[in-house]
Amino acid sequence: MDNFAKYALVDRKINKLIDKLKENKSSTQSERMKITMYINVVFTIFTILLSLILIWSNYSKPVIDFSSLLDKSNMNEQSIFFPLNKMLSFPNKTGNNSIGVTAWLLIVNRFIDIIINKINSIKLLKN
Repeated sequence: MDNFAKYALVDRKINKLIDKLKENKSSTQSERMKITMYINVVFTIFTILLSLILIWSNYSKPVIDFSSLLDKSNMNEQSIFFPLNKMLSFPNKTGNNSIGVTAWLLIVNRFIDIIINKINSIKLLKN
């Protein structure tokens, strides 16, 4: 009977310590999650502001102009991106065969997302 009382006392102490450890672990995880979320919000705001500044400063200039690839004699009739030419050259109203800064930012953003997903999948395969 004495062994049972000692065992119960030690078991309660162990359970208290395990509960404290779980509480500390959850509070640490919540702090990390708050910090990560704050960093993500700041990075997203920075990215949005930088994109708006790029769009505003390069509003009328094409990023890439493909007009030099075409025959100069009938350039107005030709279009490399026929159904999408207005959408791809969006802020730039004069460019028929060009890519504007908005479309360029969307293309680069998608390209970066693909690369990050590939890198993460490679890391998961190594683990």
